[in-house]
Amino acid sequence: MTAIDRQLRRQFERYMDQPDHTEQVIVTLTADADRGELERLGMVVISEMSHQPIVVGTINSLTLNALSKWRGVVCIELDGTDMQALDP
Repeated sequence: MTAIDRQLRRQFERYMDQPDHTEQVIVTLTADADRGELERLGMVVISEMSHQPIVVGTINSLTLNALSKWRGVVCIELDGTDMQALDP
């Protein structure tokens, strides 16, 4: 099951009447996930960490829903907050 930041969910709930609304997020992937799948699911990739399975980009609510169902995603977090994926 994919962990989704509560704050991120609240942001999309706030803009429910604007389906094109986007948020910048940090997505933590499984070690064997195909990073190309992120763009196929609608994420606009901004940057990637080469030595860790972490990608930064923008998504809308449809992409959030698609990513939450993909087994390659461990965690989706709102960018600009403390990153749980890097916590020891």
